[in-house]
Amino acid sequence: MVHLCSALNGQRHLRSISRRKFIDSLRLYVKGGTGGMGYPKFGGVGGKGGDVYVQAKPDISLKLISRSNPFKRFTAGVGSNSQPHRILGQPGSDVTVECPTGITIYTDQGDRKSVV
Repeated sequence: MVHLCSALNGQRHLRSISRRKFIDSLRLYVKGGTGGMGYPKFGGVGGKGGDVYVQAKPDISLKLISRSNPFKRFTAGVGSNSQPHRILGQPGSDVTVECPTGITIYTDQGDRKSVV
């Protein structure tokens, strides 16, 4: 889980005042893709799972993210398994989450990951 939070200079009480007009935090479920299984008999290597990237865009708001993704789930693709005729599995597809600039990303444990 990832928690996106915009900077309000420490004024968290504004959230309760303008609940419907302005969203200052949003919780998203983000999961990277799992890798594929290898084929040990032929020395095959399974494909790498997909990654989830957060990209800053100036014309996007947290409210728009909430409306366009009602389930708030972003899951990357799964890497394919290796096969006897294809030793290396295909990598999973990547997912890009577009967010507004000035966003701080936190994990569910409260660890600050980055500022976008």
